Amino acid sequence: MYQRSKEGVLYGESNQSWLHEGDAADKGQFGLYYTCGLLIHQAIDQEIKKKSKGLKNIYSLWNEYRQKVEQGDEKGTDTFLALVEQYTSKALVLRIKELVETKLDNPEEILSRL
Repeated sequence: MYQRSKEGVLYGESNQSWLHEGDAADKGQFGLYYTCGLLIHQAIDQEIKKKSKGLKNIYSLWNEYRQKVEQGDEKGTDTFLALVEQYTSKALVLRIKELVETKLDNPEEILSRL
C-alpha cells in the first residue's frame, strides 16, 4: 500500500527504507525491516489516534503523504517526518530521527521510548 503511487516508489532512497519496512539492508537482515518499521509506525499511529481523539490514524498520514508526493513534494524522510510532526509532535519526530539516523549502543532503549 505504501510503496508505490502513480509516480512510482514513494519511500525515497534505500537508506530511508524504514519508512515502509525498517532499515537493515546493508547487513542483509531483511527481517529487521519489518520489526523496526512496524514499531516506528505503531508509535506514530498511537500518537495520531491520541492527538486526534481517534479521528485519524497512520493511514490518514500515509494518504496525505501519498498526495503530497504525487503533487510534487519530495519523496522520503523529510516530507514524511514533516507530516508526522504535524500529526503528532516534534518530540516524537526527534525520537524517530535518533533511532534511524544514529548508530545506537542500546536501540531497545530508544524503541521503548517511542
